[in-house]
Formats: sequence, structure tokens, C-alpha cells
Amino acid sequence: MSDQGLSIFDNNEPEEDEPRTAEDAATQVRMLELGLNTLDRDVSQLSVQFIRASANVDVASRAASSIPTPQTRDSVARAQAGYDRATLQLERVRKLFASGVVARQEVEDAEIAHALAVEDLQQAKRSQEVLGDLSAAESSRAELRTELARAEARSEKLAREVALAAARSRHQQALAALEALQERITATRIDAPVAGTLTDLRVGPGDVVAAGSVLARLVDLTRLVVAVQVPSSEMPRLHIGSPAQVVISSASEAARAGTIRSLEPTPAPNGMHRVVVEFENRDDQLLAGQPAEVSFPSKPS
Repeated sequence: MSDQGLSIFDNNEPEEDEPRTAEDAATQVRMLELGLNTLDRDVSQLSVQFIRASANVDVASRAASSIPTPQTRDSVARAQAGYDRATLQLERVRKLFASGVVARQEVEDAEIAHALAVEDLQQAKRSQEVLGDLSAAESSRAELRTELARAEARSEKLAREVALAAARSRHQQALAALEALQERITATRIDAPVAGTLTDLRVGPGDVVAAGSVLARLVDLTRLVVAVQVPSSEMPRLHIGSPAQVVISSASEAARAGTIRSLEPTPAPNGMHRVVVEFENRDDQLLAGQPAEVSFPSKPS
């Protein structure tokens, strides 16, 4: 039986390696799909051949059923032996008839027996040929049935492998998308230029902002300032860097030593000068916006 170029796959071939990237997974899916398409074509061809083989078996069976029962039972060897005996008998009777030993009727009987022997031999040979064709057709159909079953089993297995590879491809693509998103998030990370406390956050996840926009405000609470109004009469004795005493009016009164950071030399319309005093808040106990009282120690006389 010819396989007509069929490419039946081996069920024991090694499994594909696990894909490492989305591209590898997609390539594996394409390769498996190509193999599955090839195998599907093989299954289709085998199915057609199996149908033809079944038709050949039917034809051979009908031919075998048309053979008369006696001829079916007789072998070619037995029919050949009967033919040889009838031939010898006909030759012997013809010689005896020529010698005048037997009557014409015996010759005719021998000729009829010989004709029957010839027909039996031909029928036996035809029966042997038909039965041989039937046996070959049944054998061919059995082989095709086996190959078709193997091909269908392999096709089912390969279809499962394609589905699994496709799932792996989707998983790898999802991982790649997640990795790309994480890289984007890392690339859009904004680090504060200095250490401090966040007091105002103006953006959230997913917001789109224009260049130069204020995203957040940071303050350094380790050093606080307080602004006080000082009359002009007190200004001559105050200088930048001069000491000051700051008392915070809160639930628990706190005092801090500070220094003058800036002086406003020009008085306001009310005649008061703005003086800014800076003091430390290392323990972070004080908060901006709390009321405070400032005093400036007198210089020793």
C-alpha cells in the first residue's frame, strides 16, 4: 500500500522547550499550528484512502459472492487435476474410437466432461483471483484504519499542544505588557530634590499634567520661621543673626532659641517693621501655623 506522501508524526517526539519571551511563545504557536495543519491534511488524505479501500472491499465482496458455491470450495489445484484427467480420458477415447473399439457416444461424453473440466478450472482460477483481491482489499483497509487512528490521535494531541502554547503565548504577552508598564512607571517616577515633608499633593495616578506644573509642595520642618511686627524704636538694637526667644502657645508650651534671619528696614503704614526669626524643630513636635510669641533679649550693660 502506498502512503502517497503522507507525513504521520511520531507520538514519542520530545516536547518543545518552555518559551522564555512573548515572541518565543508566539513562534511556538505558529510552528505547532503549521504542524497541525499538515497533520489535518494527512488525516483528510487517509480518510479518503480509507473510504476508497472500503469501496474496494465492497466490490471484491460482491465479486466473491457471485462465484458459485462448488467452485468456491474447489481449489485451483483440484480443478487442474480434474482438467488433466478429462484431457487424458478424451485423448484415450478418441484413439479407441479411431480403432473402432468404442462408440461415438463415448467420445461425445468424454468431450462434454472435458468441457466441464475446462470451465471448472477457469472458474477456480477466477475464484482464486477474486478472493485474493478481497483479501488484499481487506488488508489495505485494515492498515489504513490503523494509520488513520494514529493520525487522528496525534492530531488531537497536537491540537491540545496548540491550545496550551496559545495560553503560554497570552501569558508571556501579559508578562511583557506588565514589564513594559512597570518600566513606564519607573521612568515617570519623580524624586524630590531635597528631603522634607509633603504638605500639598496636586496630582494623582493617571493624571496628565503640563510641563512646568506644580505637582506637590515640600517643606523642611526641621527649621521653622516666625514673623513678628516690631516698632521702630526697637529696630536699632536688632541685627541679622541676633538671638531671639520663641515660645509656642500650644497644648504644652514649648520654647525655642532662635536667631533673626531678616529685618524689614522700611516700616509699614502702621509704623511697624517685619522681623523674621528662625528656630530649630529637630524633634518635629511643632507644626507650621501655630501661634508664637517672640522676645529679643536685651544686651548686657
